[in-house]
Amino acid sequence: MNFRLFIIPLILFLLLIGGVVGNVFVYKELARIRTMSLEATEEIARQAAQDERAARVRTRLEQLSHDEELIKSHLVAVDDVVAFLQHIEEVATVNNATLEVVSVSNTAPEGHIDIAVKVDGTFASVMRTLGALEYDSYALSLTSVSLNQRDEDAWQATGTMTALIYTP
Repeated sequence: MNFRLFIIPLILFLLLIGGVVGNVFVYKELARIRTMSLEATEEIARQAAQDERAARVRTRLEQLSHDEELIKSHLVAVDDVVAFLQHIEEVATVNNATLEVVSVSNTAPEGHIDIAVKVDGTFASVMRTLGALEYDSYALSLTSVSLNQRDEDAWQATGTMTALIYTP
C-alpha cells in the first residue's frame, strides 16, 4: 500500500511536468507562429504600399500620355507638313479666299517651320482667313503680314507664319 501512495503522486508529478513541458513547447510554437504572422502582415503592408505607388504611377503615366496627345494635336508632325499645308489652304477656301504657299523653310529655331503665304480675296475674306489661321487649333503664329489693295474689291496679304513641329 505504501507503494501505491508513492506511485500516484509520482504519476501526478510526471503528468504535471509533462503538462508544463508541453505548455512550454506549445507556447514557443505559438510565439514562432505569431512572429511569422507579424512578418507576413508587414510584408503584406509593404506590398500593398508598393501596389498603391505603382497604381499612382500608372495613373500619372496615363494622364501624361493624354496630355502628350493633347499637346501633339496642336503641333505639326514632321511627316504631316504637306497635310498641314493643305489644311491652311482649306481654311482660306472656307473663308472665300485663296491661299498660296510661297515657301516652307526650316531655318527657324529647332521645332519650328516658317511658311511664307499669299492670301487673295476681298478685304473681309482675307482678314477672316488670317484670323482663322492665327486662332486655328495648331500652334501657329503670324510673324509678319503685309496687306495690299490690288483693286477695288481685291486685296492681297503676304506674310510669314511660324508653326511648331515635332518628330513622332
